[in-house]
Amino acid sequence: MTSEKILSAARKLFEQKGYDNTSVRDIATLADVNVALINYHFESKENLFLAILEQSLDATRMKLTSINDGSDPAEEKLRKVVAVYAEKVFSHCQFYHFVQRELQNPDRHKLREHMTRIVSKNNKEFKHFIESAQESKEFKKDVDVDLIIATLFGILYQTTHEFISKRYRKPNEKDDAFRARVEKFAYELLLLQLKK
Repeated sequence: MTSEKILSAARKLFEQKGYDNTSVRDIATLADVNVALINYHFESKENLFLAILEQSLDATRMKLTSINDGSDPAEEKLRKVVAVYAEKVFSHCQFYHFVQRELQNPDRHKLREHMTRIVSKNNKEFKHFIESAQESKEFKKDVDVDLIIATLFGILYQTTHEFISKRYRKPNEKDDAFRARVEKFAYELLLLQLKK
């Protein structure tokens, strides 16, 4: 499908070169389509980027909703939520860090507003899970839910950053072992904060 080829090419280039250094012409060349076709499907580079972000986060939100709708106890749901995010960020760390850079760019006020709106949908789903567990008395009531979420993303940001992550790895630690250690630590840390 043409739009999928365009999205795939754009994502690859955005990750490698950044938003500003990627032109619609670059995307068209990599996708083997003409520029007019990109304009027809997405109208602008900004819309193309937002479509990529929406597509990525929709898949995660569906997993979070499925976990929320399940009958597992809150501790197991938390383990699954942490696993979803660890898998996503570790498997797509270049994209994750690209999005973080774009969110920090003060020159892109309008784009940042759209990005924040898209990202906040997943945060609401995560927050809903914690608040439901608080209502069912499985988690403590007096917990700063926003900081719980920030803690998880801070850990994942630091441990997947191309340069920073090196300081957290054990000598000769393989990628899978490192990811498993990070995931276990994040789960246990959040559970310690949330558990009654």
